[in-house]
Amino acid sequence: MKNLSLSQIAHHLSLPHPSQRPILSFSIDSRKVEPGALFFALPGAKVDGHEFLEEAAKRGAIAAIVSKQYRGSDYGLDLLAVEDVRQTLQTLGCIAAEQRKGLRIALTGSVGKTTTKEFLASILKQRFSTQYTEGNANSQLSFPLFWLNLDRDYEVFVLEMGMWHEGEIRRLVEISPPDIALLTAIAPAHLGFFSDGLEGIARAKSEIFSHPRTQMALVSSQAFAFKQVKEALKVIAQTWVYGEGGDFLIKTEQEGIVIEEKRAGLFSPIMQTGLKAAHLLENLLAAVTVARLLGMKWEEIALAVPQLRPAPLRYEIEEREGVTFVKDCYNANPLTMRLALLNLPKPQKGGRRLAVLGTMTELGRDSALYHKEVGEIALGCIDELFCIGEESLTFCEVFQKQKRQATHFADLSSLKERLFKVAKPGDVVLIKGSNFLKLWQVLDAPLLS
Repeated sequence: MKNLSLSQIAHHLSLPHPSQRPILSFSIDSRKVEPGALFFALPGAKVDGHEFLEEAAKRGAIAAIVSKQYRGSDYGLDLLAVEDVRQTLQTLGCIAAEQRKGLRIALTGSVGKTTTKEFLASILKQRFSTQYTEGNANSQLSFPLFWLNLDRDYEVFVLEMGMWHEGEIRRLVEISPPDIALLTAIAPAHLGFFSDGLEGIARAKSEIFSHPRTQMALVSSQAFAFKQVKEALKVIAQTWVYGEGGDFLIKTEQEGIVIEEKRAGLFSPIMQTGLKAAHLLENLLAAVTVARLLGMKWEEIALAVPQLRPAPLRYEIEEREGVTFVKDCYNANPLTMRLALLNLPKPQKGGRRLAVLGTMTELGRDSALYHKEVGEIALGCIDELFCIGEESLTFCEVFQKQKRQATHFADLSSLKERLFKVAKPGDVVLIKGSNFLKLWQVLDAPLLS
């Protein structure tokens, strides 16, 4: 909807407004407002967007969507007063999506959705003009904003959909119904919001199949085992399963990887990739499967695969002063913790495996049990443990009961100081924990002094 006049936008909301000034962009964050923008003054639990109208105006906004209850200054902005600013954002996002032509591929899941999205978009660009939701533009607010700020059509849109509660995926699907829906693995992420556990998460994630426009589904074999997923898939014309026991399989050969298409009895040529971890290869398999279902040739896919890298802070490998860091600290749940630990690179001869592990959040009443299970997995993978966050004390207790080296830290600075003294060239260090801990800051200082 970029470059529509304010009058045209008001018309979509059944509001009178004569201004013909063009809207050049849309923003929900006053710090990111650009000249010519329309600002949404969203209410929040901690801050109210109406408090930032002045800042938005100073940064060049020309208009704002505000609540009808707002009685403050307009700061020179053209104001459109509505009952619900959040709902208006979603309504305009839906209208913007309807105006765009192109195939829509939506994906969700508890594990690997962002990396799969990045892989898929990179592969599809070999043939199609492709746009995708960058960063974390997968929420009730950022997803409609993505559509509003598009400036042209694309042949394919790759759309990540995130959630915390039941019903949120369904709302995103209503804003932009997909032609193809992809579901990665189900895991206890945000489990504290679901009284019926993983089954509730599976049911909520399956909302991605809820729109009549969706005629093709691709599901990981792990997710396909949930009865809630199978029930939701009954309305889909075509369903494909990837992973162990599914329609598409990935095999690692000495020279590279091979994809098997079981229904067709076909095998890909050997393709080179720098990806080694099993969960990253599964993300790659999902992306390649979609590309094949869209008719891409193996030659086209093979051009992209060697260049694929994990999304930032998702099992991202960095070498510093002879130490191999695995930065997987965008977020954490029991399954991603397990995968990160079991797929760690081998240290060099004489090196050790170290781990900075932080608390996993939103696990509900079984949080202590999940932390204990992760600690027990770490016992077989890690030589020394550095823990931070209240519930990560459980990791330390598991190690200390086995007389293994583990230390709990009250703050990140003291953890870094200890890690800098302990880590040596040849070591591998995993950094993994929930986003609020900001564990990527471990690497803000040199490792070795």
